[in-house]
Amino acid sequence: MVSGARNPHAEGVNSNDNLGDYDAAALGRVVRRARVGVGLTQEGLAEACDMHPTYVSLIERGRTKPTLEKLWAIAHQVGLRPSALVALVEDEAAHPG
Repeated sequence: MVSGARNPHAEGVNSNDNLGDYDAAALGRVVRRARVGVGLTQEGLAEACDMHPTYVSLIERGRTKPTLEKLWAIAHQVGLRPSALVALVEDEAAHPG
């Protein structure tokens, strides 16, 4: 196997899954709940993450897929580890609502 290549038999990975996709709407719902949970407005989160408030709104509405760098910044500002944010998105995608 080439170094850095994905192992299709890795724990929790179904070889039939499209690993390149994720649910942007689920991400948006998670970000919104986390932001509200720590008492930040979209403007406050945007400022803390050096983003435009419109961009935060697009994320929360599932209209854009932020970079890892932006997800890392969001996670930090809402008091989550990036891996915890991703786990919440996975759970939300599997069980919306």
